[in-house]
Amino acid sequence: MAASSASWRAPPATCQSVEDPLPSNTVPMLATRKKKGPETPFVTPDQMVTFEIGPDKQKFLIHKEIACQASPVFEKAFNSNFEEGQTQTYKLEDVEPDTFRFFSKWMYSQKLSLLEHDIDTVYARAMGEDDQHSEKCVMQDYLLAELWILGDRLFMKSLQNYVMQDMVATGHACGSMDYACLPIIYRNTLTGSPLRRLVVDQYAWGSVPLSARATTYPPEMLLELAELYYNAAPKSVKSRKLSEIVEANYLITEEEEGS
Repeated sequence: MAASSASWRAPPATCQSVEDPLPSNTVPMLATRKKKGPETPFVTPDQMVTFEIGPDKQKFLIHKEIACQASPVFEKAFNSNFEEGQTQTYKLEDVEPDTFRFFSKWMYSQKLSLLEHDIDTVYARAMGEDDQHSEKCVMQDYLLAELWILGDRLFMKSLQNYVMQDMVATGHACGSMDYACLPIIYRNTLTGSPLRRLVVDQYAWGSVPLSARATTYPPEMLLELAELYYNAAPKSVKSRKLSEIVEANYLITEEEEGS
């Protein structure tokens, strides 16, 4: 489950300059950030829609224009003759309220303020000396995965791309996405999904042995890892390894009879 927002702490007001842990290839990526926000001013600032989030149906009020600009799914739903159009209420019972808080900020500003390694801020690009750094990175991994999946569900490609940039940057700074995120990723994405490809690449080429979490990988991920390794090997290497398959490598040493 997503962590409570109460555990998310703002960075200190000042911090010492430290060496940037992110590789230089993240710099061009920052230039691709789209700064476009919602259109202003509001034409109908008094029109609000309600989102009921999570199993407890926590209510969030959002300007209708903002919601409709953010997602074509919302635009069709709130302007239809279906339940959402009649009640001006949209239910997302399988979304965590904490996730929706960040999602709603995105709808209004096209930005996210992350806990760690926020590539839009100087502080978060520095590792810092926070003793809770790893824990917060895990929380952030889960949040980003949920946001990407929600963007996929609501046809919000700009949100997905924004989140993907943060996931890649965080991966360079702190390693592969936490294994606890793998089940939600594989339950909510299809084969070939960019999010699946990211975690497969991270785990395939990362420094942590795959055996470290041998029982936690979704079966589909194991197949994708095997295919990645197979496709990465040059044909010459495959031919050489195939020729090295000789019976001596697989025979069991037998004790002499009568010994």
